[in-house]
Amino acid sequence: MTHASVNGGGRRARGPQRREYVVKAKLTAAEKASLTVAGRARLAPAAWLARAGRDAAGYRAVPVLVLWRSMLAELVLVCGGLR
Repeated sequence: MTHASVNGGGRRARGPQRREYVVKAKLTAAEKASLTVAGRARLAPAAWLARAGRDAAGYRAVPVLVLWRSMLAELVLVCGGLR
């Protein structure tokens, strides 16, 4: 365990895979202000955004109605449409 991880801050330890892709996002002032959540989670804003995107893509952090609507659409496709 590194000194930084013991203190809950600093940089993460180097992982087994090199990160090759850079993603840039433009935010409004309100969106940037909402990223204070990232600080409370002890993540860099870019890391928090990446985790939020990954969670949304895996349906781990989406509103229930959005999940249900997606599931209903898949069921309609599986059943061959509405009769």
